[in-house]
Amino acid sequence: MAADKTVLEMKNITKNFPGVLALDNVSISVNKGEIRALSGENGAGKTTLVKILTGIFTKDSGEIIFKGNRVDFADPKKAEEAGISTVYQELNLIPYLTVAENVYLSSFPTNAMGINWEKMIQMTEALFKKLNIDIDPSAIVNSLGAASQQMVAIARALRNEHCDFLILDEPTSSLDTEEVEHLFSFIRNLKNQGVSFIFITHRLEEIFNICDSATVLKDGKYVGTFQIKDINQQKLVEYMLGREVVAAKRQKQNNEKINRQGSPIIELKNVQSGHAVKNISFSIYPGEIVGIAGLLGSGRTETARVIFGCDKLDGGKILMDGKEVKISNSAKALKNRIAFCTENRRVDGIIPNMEVKNNIVLNSLSAISRFGLVNNKKRNKIAEQYVDKLNIKTPTTKQHVKFLSGGNQQKVMIARSLASTPRLIILDEPTRGIDVGAKVEVERLMHEMADSGIGILFISSELSEVIRNSDRVVVVRDGRTVGELSEKDISLVNITNMIANAQYEEGEAQ
Repeated sequence: MAADKTVLEMKNITKNFPGVLALDNVSISVNKGEIRALSGENGAGKTTLVKILTGIFTKDSGEIIFKGNRVDFADPKKAEEAGISTVYQELNLIPYLTVAENVYLSSFPTNAMGINWEKMIQMTEALFKKLNIDIDPSAIVNSLGAASQQMVAIARALRNEHCDFLILDEPTSSLDTEEVEHLFSFIRNLKNQGVSFIFITHRLEEIFNICDSATVLKDGKYVGTFQIKDINQQKLVEYMLGREVVAAKRQKQNNEKINRQGSPIIELKNVQSGHAVKNISFSIYPGEIVGIAGLLGSGRTETARVIFGCDKLDGGKILMDGKEVKISNSAKALKNRIAFCTENRRVDGIIPNMEVKNNIVLNSLSAISRFGLVNNKKRNKIAEQYVDKLNIKTPTTKQHVKFLSGGNQQKVMIARSLASTPRLIILDEPTRGIDVGAKVEVERLMHEMADSGIGILFISSELSEVIRNSDRVVVVRDGRTVGELSEKDISLVNITNMIANAQYEEGEAQ
């Protein structure tokens, strides 16, 4: 593109933190109306670069030129006033305020009486109409689902009518396929109006769906910038990791090793729970990976929560080894040798201020305790065993888990599950928010667990992951099982057709 179309230039940016060179002479330029992916593993420097641009961090050296002017924003508000808006992966919403209050936080409209509440509602309604968002501005944010909260955060970033540069950090992590397409449609519309983007995502399919180009960072260094039309996913991954990668893939011949003649580890028969789970039936055999495919709100996670005793079973049966069981809480699930890696590791999974070793042994304290006292020698041995086995990157097992990368936090959760010697592990969105290298490792671990005889219930909103890793796929819609696929029948077309063409009547067993 012509030089006069360049809207942002970051030249030779360097940033040091104590003991870490986060960015080493990194340069990037973005043109008007361009959607630029910023790619790399966790720790590559992506977020640091964005935070320098928006005034959260100060650079050690280099220069930033925005719309022809040399700039050094003192804080994110100054960046926003200049036309740069940001949505970070961690949503900074205040849960007990309304949607409208969150959207216009720090810039409430006022009148002689103070905050003009009526005008704020009207402004939010107008903004949502423009964005085609169907959310009540008066609703309390805490009452919304994850997808709706994500849309509120994006709307807040776009409240500035003069915004012509938008930074999106993992904006689709909580959105289903339809919501992603809706967001992408809006992004393309803004692009056509000349708005520029930096787009950060671990979902490679999204880069090739929405982006014009990709800048790759590795270990704080600039690797290169590539036009999407000139590169494929495999090559992009290799640039990100610095090595050739063979993607993990479930070997279909493993199906021959799975004995489905006896009783399954677990069987759900017409399971019902609350409003989300209406009629779910499936089984899992030893050494089998069973994927659940369905849109957001189809009852995937809620089904997992019923199995683990987090949510009440209102109807139907759960059988283990052919015998009905009553699992009313997580302690009973663990006693039945069921482990659960939650989809929201930061809220429900890891204990951030606890050491890695204590996070790992949480579910197996009874095995290493006597008279209520933990045997530290046994604890340390178990923790070190799984740190080594799962290749968890941590300087020591005494490290607080909050300081680990997302991928290593995920592996700590898996280590906790394995330490409890489970027969069944539920993995709910195990690759959400982790980089491509960590995804490959997590999928490899999943295959190894299945090969050792553990049954796995695998839930992912990325259908490509479900297809790649599952021996069988259970398709769900509106809280009901609507079909099942195995081996060669597992495909994107068959899954989407089952979801789209499911027919049932309310209250009718499918």
